[in-house]
Order: sequence, then structure tokens, then C-alpha cells
Amino acid sequence: MESIPLGTWEILKEGKDLVILAVGKLVIEATNAAKELEKEGYSVEVINARFIKPLDYKMLDYISSKFKNVLTYEDGTIIGGFGSAVLEYYAEKKVHNVNLKICGLPDVFIDHATQEEQYFELKLDSKGIQNTVKEVLKSQ
Repeated sequence: MESIPLGTWEILKEGKDLVILAVGKLVIEATNAAKELEKEGYSVEVINARFIKPLDYKMLDYISSKFKNVLTYEDGTIIGGFGSAVLEYYAEKKVHNVNLKICGLPDVFIDHATQEEQYFELKLDSKGIQNTVKEVLKSQ
């Protein structure tokens, strides 16, 4: 088994229109969404942000040099979560050319349901991710 260098992320699918940084189960949802979007002519890069701490600063610098639109997806709360850490890094580095959208769990009570039903309701499933990507790219 090959060891993974601590704090490194992995590009799972290359793209040019927008990049999704995903954590945990949402890596699968984001990858599936990108494959479906490709059929419609969208080119979405998907990165497995397999380490939340430490962040992969080298990858974040690469992302800000290549993409205007960045989406983060996590199955944790967006307040103080992974997306917030990415935003803090870009703010500290004074990166102003990135339009960052943080997607995850809102700071509200979420009704009991299966995980799939909750992901659907919160637009964290593949279809919800596809719709969010289209909304972001159309708002250009």
C-alpha cells in the first residue's frame, strides 16, 4: 500500500470551468456530478480534499491561479468548517480573484431522515451539486 503524504489533496478529475473541493462522502457525489455535467458540455475539476488539517496550501495556490469559481462541499457544518478554512486562507493571502461558495450543513436543526434524503434536501447530492454548478456558472 502506498502512503499518502500528510496534508496533500488529490485531483480526481481535471476541468477548466470550475473546481469542486470535496470532503468525505461528498467526493463521490461531486465526482458523479462532474461526470454528468461533462455530458452537457461543462468541464468541472474535482479535488479530493482528503486532509482538512493541514490544508494543502500548494493546491489552494494552484486553484486560485487556475479558477475563478471554487465550490467547497462538506458533510459538516459550514460555520467553522472546511470551507471556512479555505476562505480564511484566501483572505489571509489577499486572494481576491476567487468566487468561493461554501456548501455543507446549515446551522439549523435538520429533520430526521436517511442520509440520502438529507443530502437531497440540502442539495448535497449529485443532482444538487449539478444544479449549483450551473447556477454559479450562469451568474457570470
